Amino acid sequence: MIAYHFPPENAIGAARPFRFYKYLQRFGWTPVVVTASPQDPARKLENVHYVPDPFLAKHRSTAWHAERAIRRLLVPGQNGMAWSRRVARFCESQLNRNIEGRVALYSTFPPLGTHLAALQVVRRHPLCWVADFRDPCFRDLYHSPGKKTVARRLRISIGTQIEQKIIEEPTIVIANTDAAAEEWKARFPRAAGRIQVIWNGFDGSDNLAAPALPPHTRKVLIHTGTMYGGRHTGPVLPSLDRLIRTNRLAADSIVLRFVGATDEGSLLPIDTALSAERQGWLEVTRTTVPRHHAVQMAREADGLFLVQPQSLTQVPGKLYEYIGIGRPILAFILRGSPIEDILQRCGVPNVCIYPEDTPDQVDQALLRFLQIPAGPWKANEWFLQTFDAVEQTRVLCSSIDEALAWNSSEK
Repeated sequence: MIAYHFPPENAIGAARPFRFYKYLQRFGWTPVVVTASPQDPARKLENVHYVPDPFLAKHRSTAWHAERAIRRLLVPGQNGMAWSRRVARFCESQLNRNIEGRVALYSTFPPLGTHLAALQVVRRHPLCWVADFRDPCFRDLYHSPGKKTVARRLRISIGTQIEQKIIEEPTIVIANTDAAAEEWKARFPRAAGRIQVIWNGFDGSDNLAAPALPPHTRKVLIHTGTMYGGRHTGPVLPSLDRLIRTNRLAADSIVLRFVGATDEGSLLPIDTALSAERQGWLEVTRTTVPRHHAVQMAREADGLFLVQPQSLTQVPGKLYEYIGIGRPILAFILRGSPIEDILQRCGVPNVCIYPEDTPDQVDQALLRFLQIPAGPWKANEWFLQTFDAVEQTRVLCSSIDEALAWNSSEK
């Protein structure tokens, strides 16, 4: 398993590969992980190997400057290039130890270096390669606004070639939403039969369910995690401000809380955000918070705020966490997105706000949301069965087993 992010790192990208790692042995597989996340010697996970990313080293070598130039000029937003070479060598050293039994290679993106490492390995060792995509690759490069300059055309050309390699060469390609899978099948018909969906999910053993809240007068609406990559509050802050100024909502009856690294440009409009902080109904923690602390704060809140207005295909990992916690969810999302479908079917009360909504529609949606009791509410069986980590690991293992059996029959 090549996973740049892995526990004890506090990144959301570490959760999915860790869930697979945790349950693979139930289905006859022994996971061996290589990661760029430093391991805790006091709580070392079995068969997890730390390979440092040389780009993060203090010493700036020629290779460091070369990767910096590549990342800035040719593949912006991607990383792990030099690291991929180290990882490929490590994987080959493991394969050269005469490992008995079946072997498969799993890599999870982002960053790009995970799939580049796997690509180097399979070109020397014909393995079953599972390329897992937690996010679309190079999507922002294709769809970002602006003129297509010579530099941008070059980046798109390089990005297209890399994307084609890491989607058409693996044995199995995993998208984390059906919308992403359908998009790739249309763009890469040669790989269509190998593209499948394993959604992000949750681990039932985490026991996220929120407790009953003691009586209180001020509702807490919380967003946990980093506000990045096009995420912003859209019409929500102006609506709360409008409701308070027109006395339809008391300023001391609500607090909107952001826990995690938050860019100033994510809280819109900025002057409203600054005024709201002074008034006390907006609280912002602008630094990264340990996951267990953020989860506990979410469990103690009255409602959970989800922000994803920038993507029609992706589902943030925190959605599954929010549903598992069981507080009402306010979502600022795109209409027709997979998020909307999951919210409509999961059994936990929610209200969605869309970018095209009028100010009055947003105001009414917020007032309607604030009337929903804090619960806790329990997700229904559809959600529990579809997104459970054990079931998803079973699906992954079944796909690998089928691919290995097919390869054996071909030989």
